[in-house]
Amino acid sequence: MRQVETSRTIVSGEPCRVRAFSEALIAGNLDIGRPGNVEIIFGRRVRCDTPGTFRTATGRPVIDPDGKGVVVNIFYKHSRGGQYLKDGRALRIETVINCPRDLACNARLPGLAGLQDKSRAISRRILETERAGQGTVLASPASERIAHPSVTADGRRTPALRFGDPRVMALAGALCNTLLTAAGITSKSLRALMTALLNTPCTPGQMTYDLRRLRLAGLIRRTEFSGKWEKRYPAIIRLWENAWAEFVPFLRFDREIRTVICTTNAIESVNARLRRAVNARGHFPTEQAAMKCLYLAIMSLDPTGRGRQRWTSRWKAALNAFDITFDGRLSAGRK
Repeated sequence: MRQVETSRTIVSGEPCRVRAFSEALIAGNLDIGRPGNVEIIFGRRVRCDTPGTFRTATGRPVIDPDGKGVVVNIFYKHSRGGQYLKDGRALRIETVINCPRDLACNARLPGLAGLQDKSRAISRRILETERAGQGTVLASPASERIAHPSVTADGRRTPALRFGDPRVMALAGALCNTLLTAAGITSKSLRALMTALLNTPCTPGQMTYDLRRLRLAGLIRRTEFSGKWEKRYPAIIRLWENAWAEFVPFLRFDREIRTVICTTNAIESVNARLRRAVNARGHFPTEQAAMKCLYLAIMSLDPTGRGRQRWTSRWKAALNAFDITFDGRLSAGRK
């Protein structure tokens, strides 16, 4: 056997659309002749030292170029698989085997049945490869909804998020990066990710516009706290959101620890007394004199010792929680 050819023809019920579909399908699979795809389609292992030609070739046939449209050929050694438009209304997939040994088949007539089965399997795998590629198209209702401008129920216009636009793709990448973040996202954190992905600075105005687009498209939502109090206390909400990343680590501590570190009033009171004592003396001749002044100022905070008992009972649970959280480092320091 010098040459064996098998073909499969798929007739469309809408001839007016089959040409556009065929050319779009070919345009989306121009890399189908790469070695990685060829070894899947032909069922043969392709290594770096495998002899032969592995490529994709497109063009128009010499005979009936208008009826067949664009032809794509996938070459594997001496054989090829082809796809073109038949009579302007059918998609034809054919496999031409010029050397049966390319598929590990006998060239004699008894091996014809096995060669035909492998040839038909090649045509089937071409369609399966193209179908797998088409399966990645964003064709869900949600993608259709956000890719076109729309109007919300309260009459506000929602700008489109067109996939393929660098800024929209950077937004999608930033959202995927923060998808499992328990703290959520803020304008500051998202702007840092956008700047890294776009490799250009992202201004606060651009970030506000993008967040509005995402919120109106239903991809993100405001937290209940900001939605309730933002109009009344906008500055406080802005401060809360900007410092959210620094605040979240404190939520990991136990309740006893959070109770004693929720405010810095006690520390600020001690610092104020120390500053007052230092300013009253002006300067110190030696370092020991300065340390003595600070010691006397601290001891004057609780001259009777009752405050120490009160704070000891308040900090007892917190000290135990600190010791458990930091694996005994606090108690080891007191020893």
